[in-house]
Amino acid sequence: MTRDATVIVHFKDLKHNDELNEAIETRCQRLADEFSETTRFEVSLAVDHNEITAHTRASGKNTDVAAHASAPEGRQAADAALDRLERELRSRHDKRIFAPRREAKRAKESKKAV
Repeated sequence: MTRDATVIVHFKDLKHNDELNEAIETRCQRLADEFSETTRFEVSLAVDHNEITAHTRASGKNTDVAAHASAPEGRQAADAALDRLERELRSRHDKRIFAPRREAKRAKESKKAV
């Protein structure tokens, strides 16, 4: 099932092209498809001391995650920041799903031991 999340891309003091914008939007849509609780992605790219910094944020139902990265080029910075954002989303998603399962398993095992 494909659903559209809101993707906002900001470029501050940086020349950009449609290819970079589309690559960022496509990657964010793939993340939205994988993590259904996300509804909004924001990506900001800016020049900071001879490097490009990328700040990303994903928000939605019970979700508010941010990440950032720097690289010599805009595409590299955006990819690195989105990689970090994906790891954080995956970590929080797994905790939300598997923590209750682990807890239930421990409770069941402790009842068997008694």
